[in-house]
Amino acid sequence: MGKIRVNLDVGTDAEDTAFVVKVMEVMEDGKAYNIRTGITTLGYRGGSKKRQTYTPHTIVPISIEMWDVAWKIQKNSRLRIDITSSDFPQYCVHSNYAGCWAQARQNKDSCQKIYFGKGHSSSVVFPKLETDGSRVGD
Repeated sequence: MGKIRVNLDVGTDAEDTAFVVKVMEVMEDGKAYNIRTGITTLGYRGGSKKRQTYTPHTIVPISIEMWDVAWKIQKNSRLRIDITSSDFPQYCVHSNYAGCWAQARQNKDSCQKIYFGKGHSSSVVFPKLETDGSRVGD
């Protein structure tokens, strides 16, 4: 119960782009259920209220904090984490140009990278509850 947070070290060849994370539970029979989805852009990474610049091909940390959720993971199910750069039609298509993406007149393809492993902080952080229902943190 609480917020799921995804921390990623990312890079792209674009001046700006979106990163979308979906956390799902996959049941034994293969059916998948969306638990939460979150989105950010490089221009507004870190919850910034002011647009930030991004230099293509540099590695920057981003954090996507999802809305609160109360969810019990079922026995023998699996968690699936999808990371993408688009979630149309839920969100407007990001143009991969800096500026207001909802008003973009043109789009361009871009190549996103996620860095993980030694030296990188990419992770998914789940809130945790004790069996008595008290919150113990992440």
